Amino acid sequence: MNLSLKYSIMKKVIFFSILTFLMDFTNYSNAQGIIPNHQIKKQVKKQVQTTDGFQRKSDGEKANAQWTGTISNDWNTAGNWSIGSVPNATDNASIPVGTPYSPVIGSGVSAYCNNLYLYSGASLDQNAGSYFYCYGNFDAGFGQFTMTGSSYLYFRGANNNLWYDDYQDDTYTYVRVEKVPSSASMTMQQDMTCSGTFEIREGVFEMTEYSTLTITNTSTNAFEVENGGKLELDIVNRSVVVYGGIVFRDGSQVYHLNCPIYVGGNLSIENNVLYNIHLGNVFMNGSGTQYIQD
Repeated sequence: MNLSLKYSIMKKVIFFSILTFLMDFTNYSNAQGIIPNHQIKKQVKKQVQTTDGFQRKSDGEKANAQWTGTISNDWNTAGNWSIGSVPNATDNASIPVGTPYSPVIGSGVSAYCNNLYLYSGASLDQNAGSYFYCYGNFDAGFGQFTMTGSSYLYFRGANNNLWYDDYQDDTYTYVRVEKVPSSASMTMQQDMTCSGTFEIREGVFEMTEYSTLTITNTSTNAFEVENGGKLELDIVNRSVVVYGGIVFRDGSQVYHLNCPIYVGGNLSIENNVLYNIHLGNVFMNGSGTQYIQD
């Protein structure tokens, strides 16, 4: 273990095994485990080429399924869509503003699309107990996407895709990255906050420069990378803040340089027979005793 230790006040961190990564333990005293006065510089979003050829400026124009909302707010009502059917995983869906009803993915409902585009001022709500599967770019743009309760957003598909929220005012609960093949990626373009758990089950999760992913969930597996999943933080000026615990499962991958990862709970690294987990700057900033287990 190669550790750089910096303590501002007494901090108790318990190690269960010999680790193979660099860590910088600086105590940030806060009951919720968030970083006081932590500010990330904002950056004008740069255009990123996706492997399916879509660029966000034209996603709305290329959408073959446009929400009309003439019948109700139910996403799964065929008559609410310009194509006369409910979008599937190959349809590019757009949500304009000014329709009679704004779309809602209701409780117990599963919804699908390829690219999603919300026009400025448009809204899309996802209720508790629902599942939303996006196989392309997820672009809330200058619209408003709101998840409530135990609702689940899945990023799937075989291409490299992008996740946008220009106003950074969307509400996310439970988010899953399930890209197949595992080399396909989802790249977060702005700061995002999730109140549920965040799981990288398969595929690569990346973040653009000057962005922060915050997980306010305090469970032991608030942030989890599973077999086939990869967390890639290969450039500085991005960070991951987790109020709860972080778990790296057997078969997971992490490419982490100097970007900070803040852990409010425990850090667990399972025996990994396929890859070595190499971490850069990790800050254990919970309010109580924390455990690191390899």
